[in-house]
Amino acid sequence: MEFVLKVFSLVCLLISILCYYLYSKEVALIDYCGPNTKPFTFNEELCDHILQGNISVNSTFFQNFINLFSSKPYFRGKFNNRSVVIKTTVSAEDVKKIESDFIRIFNNVSKDSSSLLFAQMQVLSLINVPLGTSHLPKLRLCPVNSSTEGFLNKIPGSSSYEVHDYFRLWTILCSNPEPLILKMLDPSLWPVPKYYGGCGQLIVVEDCGLTLTHYHDSEWNIRANISYQLLKNAFKFTFQDPDFAFYLTDVSPDNIVVTREGIVKYIDLEHIILIDRNSIGPKDWSVNHTSKHYDCPNCLTFEADKICSHQVSDHNIYALCKEILSDSELLPGGFLHSVPEPKLYLISHFIEECIRPRESSRFETAERIMYLLEKYI
Repeated sequence: MEFVLKVFSLVCLLISILCYYLYSKEVALIDYCGPNTKPFTFNEELCDHILQGNISVNSTFFQNFINLFSSKPYFRGKFNNRSVVIKTTVSAEDVKKIESDFIRIFNNVSKDSSSLLFAQMQVLSLINVPLGTSHLPKLRLCPVNSSTEGFLNKIPGSSSYEVHDYFRLWTILCSNPEPLILKMLDPSLWPVPKYYGGCGQLIVVEDCGLTLTHYHDSEWNIRANISYQLLKNAFKFTFQDPDFAFYLTDVSPDNIVVTREGIVKYIDLEHIILIDRNSIGPKDWSVNHTSKHYDCPNCLTFEADKICSHQVSDHNIYALCKEILSDSELLPGGFLHSVPEPKLYLISHFIEECIRPRESSRFETAERIMYLLEKYI
C-alpha cells in the first residue's frame, strides 16, 4: 500500500510539473521555423517580424497540450493588431527527408543563372507527373503537357524569380504548397484567408473563425446559408479562374470555417489538383468528367488521373455533397439535417442524387439545391 501511495504521489507530482509547464510556457516562434538558410529555404516574408517579436502568441494550456503531441503545431496570435493563425506547414521528420533530397538534386548545381532552366525543370517534375504515377504530389498540375509558366504567372513576383527562388519554390512544393495557393488566390475574390507571409516552416494567415462542426447544431437558416455558400464556392473553384480549375482533394468540415460575419472560408489548401484549362489535353478532354462514387464510409475517394484528363470535373460538387451535406462521422445526419417541411423530401432527394447521380449531372443537381436554399439567404 505504501508503494502504491508513493507511485501515486510521483504521478501527481509529474502531472503538476507538466501542468505548470503548459500554463507558463512562452512560445518562441523562431524555434518552430526550422532550417531556413540559403540555398535550402522555405518561406521568408515574415522572418524579420518574428525575430523582432512583432507577432504575439496567445499561449493557452489547451493549445500547448495539443501541440505536445502534434507533428505540425499551430497557434493563435496577433499581428499588426489582427487575429491570426500561425501554422507549421511540415513536420520536422519530413524536413529531414526534403533536405536530403534537396542535397541529392541541387548540391552540385551552380547557384547562378546558368542553372535557371534546370531549377525550373525540377519544379515542373514535382507537380506535373505522368498519368499512372503511384505517389502523387500534394499539388498536381494537369494535363501532363502543361508548363510552369502559366502556374508561375499566378504567383505574385514570380516574373523576377532567380535560381534561389526556384530552390525555395521546390522546397515549398515538397513540403506544403498551401502558401503558394494562398498567394494565387486573392481573399477579396476567393473564400480563403488572407496570407500574411511566413518564415521557414511557419506561415501566418488570417484567423477566420470556427469550423463547420461548431455550426452543425445551428438553426436551419444559418446552416442553409452556409450550405448555399459551400455550393457556390464549389462552382467558384471549378470555373471562376479563366486559366485554372482548383480541385480540393481533402474536403472535411475541419478544413472549412465560418467568420463572425457568416462568410465561409477554406483553411486547408495543402492538397489540390490544378487543371490548366487552356492546355490541349488527351482524348475526351472537352468532355466533363463525372466522379465515380464508392460506398466508403468516412472517406473521400477520387480518381486523380481521370480528373487530370478532363478540362472540367464535378469533383468539387461531389466531395461537398459526400463529405459535408450528407451523413458522416463528423456531421451526423449531414450538415443539412433536420430540413423543414415542405422542402424535406426535395433537398434530401437532391443530396442523394448529387452523390449517386441517376437523372441529372451533379452541376444541375447542385443548382437545384441552391435554388431551394436561396429563400433562406
